[in-house]
Amino acid sequence: MQADGPVRSFDAMALIVAALLAITLVLPPKLLVPFVAAAGLPVLVVCWREFKQSAYDGITLFVAGLLSASAVLCLLGTFPINQKSDIQLEFLKFAVYTTAFIVGFVVLRGVASWSVFVTCIYGLAIAFFVASAITSGPVFRISQAWPLYPPDQNNTASVLIPLLPAILALRQGILRSVLLVLAFCFCSLIESRIGIVILCCVLFCNLVLDWRRGIVVILCVAAIWLGLSSSDTTPQDTIIRLLRGPAEMVTGQEFASDRNLPREPLLDLGTSSDQLRLEIFARAASVAKQTFPNMVGMGDSAVIAALNDPPILEGTNFQHAHNFLLQSYLAYGSLATLCLVSVFAILLGLSISKKNWILVGTLVIVGGFALVEALISDLRVLTVLMMFIGGQFHATISRERHA
Repeated sequence: MQADGPVRSFDAMALIVAALLAITLVLPPKLLVPFVAAAGLPVLVVCWREFKQSAYDGITLFVAGLLSASAVLCLLGTFPINQKSDIQLEFLKFAVYTTAFIVGFVVLRGVASWSVFVTCIYGLAIAFFVASAITSGPVFRISQAWPLYPPDQNNTASVLIPLLPAILALRQGILRSVLLVLAFCFCSLIESRIGIVILCCVLFCNLVLDWRRGIVVILCVAAIWLGLSSSDTTPQDTIIRLLRGPAEMVTGQEFASDRNLPREPLLDLGTSSDQLRLEIFARAASVAKQTFPNMVGMGDSAVIAALNDPPILEGTNFQHAHNFLLQSYLAYGSLATLCLVSVFAILLGLSISKKNWILVGTLVIVGGFALVEALISDLRVLTVLMMFIGGQFHATISRERHA
């Protein structure tokens, strides 16, 4: 009975820390790095103690070794490069990812802790968008100047959508249903087509797991879809127009609309945006071929310069390759990229064999986003995801030990 006190205290502390870790979603890179480092120091002490107790098997040490190697290789390749872009601290990116993975491995290993973390990530993202829109001035809008956006408004979706398998696994059915509906509203707001497609698959799984609440969620989503489809403006403009009234009531001030673009199908393909992505991808592939094998990388600044010379679209300076493999290979080198991709491949195979479907779903969705998004251009995206993946990795190897 006396041992229950320290255990409960540790569990409570883990929940508090899990909630605090969600702040990584909104911290600018210059604050994110020391925040993750501060979280990593006590975690490394815990890992060292567990290592001395022979708590880690070969696969755990191998994964840790690959991540550490990627951090060193990224540091060697990008540290001497003069920063000329708004992408900060590129030489520390893989080190931050490695530290985040280890932090998640220790702090987010329990169901309660990762549930709190994921719920706080969603809640913080929604609260941040609402607060930023209300305080953005006379125009009620979402802006790419906000801290969550640079250089691409899909960065937030790249964090929230891969966490949907965790939302699906939440034990609180009402909370799960609310978050799924909010996720659909968010994907519609930023017009993330891949997010909507993935979310529809998750909604079907939710229906199988809990058909009563699943039907309610699908009806809510269908009603929102019909409303957006019948509007005369884009989904983003429609949602902003609906939220402007409540925002004026809360703040007591009047807002003007930012834009009023004509409606386009929510899942339309072959748009001008798609054509630009293909051109960017082709340019990045051409640069990758010219620089092969590019073992230690050329840095973000050089990648941006190569992508925009000559300009793909006059007056627009594209910040990344819209593809994780190309962006990581060009900026941070083939060796660091190979190490990180190998970690993902090992975790996917292990999670499938041990039937950790939360981790399987997360990694598959991350892989899907990696085809159309850089993921690595904004430090916060993979930092948040690596924390969660680290916790799920611990859950997976724990299953292996107890099997």
